[in-house]
Amino acid sequence: MFLSKSPSGIYYLYFFDARGIRQKVSTHAKLKTDALAFLHSFKQEKKMARSRVLLSCFKKELISHIEVQYTKATVKVYTHAFDTLLEIIGDVPLHSVSMRDVDLYKSERLKKVKPITVNTRLIALKSAFNFAMRWKYIGENPFAHVRFCSIPQQTTIFFTREDFQ
Repeated sequence: MFLSKSPSGIYYLYFFDARGIRQKVSTHAKLKTDALAFLHSFKQEKKMARSRVLLSCFKKELISHIEVQYTKATVKVYTHAFDTLLEIIGDVPLHSVSMRDVDLYKSERLKKVKPITVNTRLIALKSAFNFAMRWKYIGENPFAHVRFCSIPQQTTIFFTREDFQ
């Protein structure tokens, strides 16, 4: 996003839209200070538009997107992960999901299911929020630095020929 002055002396704002295509809009200003004020208000407007996306709306959009690409089992994992996240933290704006919410989700799920299941759901949510970053709904993925649950190693059991008989 940048400002550029045309030969006529009017400043234009250049930015990339949601599809990644460069767009141009006139600031209707000949003074740099007025153009910078327009830039500031434009950034605030874009931020407000992003903040209106609720977790449930993002879930619907993401599920409809991944149903085409992933298997039904994977879509079920994403759906269940979002359902439990919505149950734990509520239907909040997407940008307000924090590391605290991630830790709360992790601790609440560990009370009910095995650590391997929690890790699977965390991986799905981390991937989902990467989609949100790619789609410019959020600036940072709150699941990016999540610590996964440790899973105890099970020793392999070997049978002798006598035991097998």
